[in-house]
Amino acid sequence: MRLENHYDPRLRKLLRATSKDEVVLNKEFFEFIDDLKIQLRIRDPEELIRMNRQKQGKRILGASILKENEYKIDEYEIGNLKTLKQRCEEHAKTFEAQKNKEQKRRKSLETTNVIVLVHPLYLALTDMEFLDAKERPESVEQAKTYLNNLFKLLRGNLDKKKVEIALVETPTHYAAASSLLVEEGLIDKVIFTRYDQGIPLNPDDKKLLDQKNAFYGGGYVGYIEKNGKLEQRCFSQFVTRTWNLTANNTAIQDLIIQSPQSKDTSIMDETAYGLFQGNTFKERFGRNHIRVDELVKRFSISPEEQRMRELTRQLEKAKQYNVPIIG
Repeated sequence: MRLENHYDPRLRKLLRATSKDEVVLNKEFFEFIDDLKIQLRIRDPEELIRMNRQKQGKRILGASILKENEYKIDEYEIGNLKTLKQRCEEHAKTFEAQKNKEQKRRKSLETTNVIVLVHPLYLALTDMEFLDAKERPESVEQAKTYLNNLFKLLRGNLDKKKVEIALVETPTHYAAASSLLVEEGLIDKVIFTRYDQGIPLNPDDKKLLDQKNAFYGGGYVGYIEKNGKLEQRCFSQFVTRTWNLTANNTAIQDLIIQSPQSKDTSIMDETAYGLFQGNTFKERFGRNHIRVDELVKRFSISPEEQRMRELTRQLEKAKQYNVPIIG
């Protein structure tokens, strides 16, 4: 028996939602709620075009779209999609600048180590209804484990002087939910991708990982068949486009999932994580595997260090406002 909803209701609490809606969780993007609810369900640009033509009165994308202009959907370059992309970019830049000021750094991703999360909430926002509690109960449990691992990492009190987090995301999923992670200060850099692909909207963004030690997590891995051809899914697309730029690559093995629409009973079985057909993640990443608990332990701030930094911060603030320091 499949799950009832396409989204995970646990996200509201985990993300500290600011809206009352069940799936569009950030009130800052509530003006796009009708569009977002459609986009979260319909991930095929061709289906969006058909819906757009059939819609009476106001078009769902705010523009007439011909089949030959499908790429404009992929790249968020038409109608309401273009407006949404621009708003997301502005939102991300605002909070990135604020984060850099707090961390006293010139720009994001100055650290050698970068955790790269590719479409981390795609399953929880779009594909939960493909999990089958009766036929594949392990996949339902793995989806819960994946989400728990994700937030264990994000809220693991990581030392941002040693490691930063890059969010690789579609504007659709960003507006609906993952923008809340940015507002919470958990994300250092956002790389936006095409509508349902792992290809950056800005080709230069992949260079942000140049010579970094990259720790990859997210989804989906593997392949999907489209028009009789095998195409890489989003995670695999992004990794293969940044692979040769990075100094070192590590798979976060309990934070990588494949689509619940795949034929495999498991969505987190590492032997099924083929970046290339016939290759497993273990073969592709070699020995470079790490689990979330190990990653958090490696990069988290110790209580003693945290106290010292807080004391330093208070002293600097006191000096700034000419407050006498007693002690």
